Amino acid sequence: FQGFNSYSRYANVKQFVDMTESFNEAVLGHGTDGNDWHLHIEGDEDDEFTIPAAEFTLPANPADGDLVWQKEETKEENGVSYPVSYRAVYRIVEDGQAQEDEENEEAAPAADETVRMEVTSQKPGAFLHYTYLLGAYTYSEDEEGGAAGKVFTPVASEEIRRDYYIVFDAFKAYLEGEESELASSTLTAIGTKLSESGNVITQDVKDLCTGYLDEIGADAAREYYMGHKMGFLWIKNVWESDATYRHPVPTSTPDADAISGDNYARLTMKLEDQKSAYNGYYILIILSIGMMILSQFITMRSQKEANKYQTVDGQGAKTQKFMLFLMPLIFGIFAFMYSAAFSIYMIVSSFLSLVVTLLCNLILGRIFKKKEDAAIQERYGQRLAWKEEGKKPQQKGKDKTKSRK
Repeated sequence: FQGFNSYSRYANVKQFVDMTESFNEAVLGHGTDGNDWHLHIEGDEDDEFTIPAAEFTLPANPADGDLVWQKEETKEENGVSYPVSYRAVYRIVEDGQAQEDEENEEAAPAADETVRMEVTSQKPGAFLHYTYLLGAYTYSEDEEGGAAGKVFTPVASEEIRRDYYIVFDAFKAYLEGEESELASSTLTAIGTKLSESGNVITQDVKDLCTGYLDEIGADAAREYYMGHKMGFLWIKNVWESDATYRHPVPTSTPDADAISGDNYARLTMKLEDQKSAYNGYYILIILSIGMMILSQFITMRSQKEANKYQTVDGQGAKTQKFMLFLMPLIFGIFAFMYSAAFSIYMIVSSFLSLVVTLLCNLILGRIFKKKEDAAIQERYGQRLAWKEEGKKPQQKGKDKTKSRK
């Protein structure tokens, strides 16, 4: 039971994780895709995207926006070549959170002094660029608790996280070139907001931009879902119960650790019809209970005599009759609690058990019948020996008649 429950949860979550990949591919198809250039980490081996130490020099007294390192590359996609620019820039984050390092009390990171890699490109139709943290400054203290200096700590390549942002002018130009209804309505709404704010890009304008990306991502997620349905016959999702109170797509995230509630809402925004549809109609639950009762009944009948004399007071037969009703009830409760796949398992298992029982009864019945016939023939063979020798029984009545004559 626990195995079915665990795998059902895993399969359900995996479906939405795969949908997330489709969502991201649709959105990031409009963005820059560069290489993750990184700094050397002491003790790690360098790779082809490790920035040479001789080329990376931190300024003694850096100011916000100072260029530390840059590189130009040419990438090719679908036969089209375009330049990609990498710029490592010193940045001071105004609302950085400087917190004590719990693992090393002698050093406290200053999250507001960083070097970030800014990646841009001239990819046709791309309006998403990104940045990522290349390294940050940490302050060390002397023995008396005073500031001893600051040290630059690079970020390992496997810990790089890209932060995407929308280039508004490129995004607007992209919408103007699109002929879809969504692009047209978004462009109109953006124009209205800009006229109201005096061409200032307000938060409402940014929300319209991100809303457009959510729409195209949700369309891709829905397309993946419709092409990879996990249904069986009338069941729309075998990893949910065959019940009307369950839905093919859960109304809330099936696993908050894998997909947050907000991301799940964005991912399934085009699947509202699946969130309200019935996943089933209790048919599998009824069938599983019925098959279990039938299987128990046939088994009880086939073992009737054995159960009757299993105990001196005949308690074995009573126990078997009690289990006839208890086991289907237990399995019915589990069918409600667990997935439709579990109900299918119970139905198939009960059916196979029933077939095996009937076949065994049939085969063993014939074998024992032949043995009984053989025993009867052996017991009464001597009395019927005249049949084998071809003798006829004496007709005493006729003999008496002849003697009288």
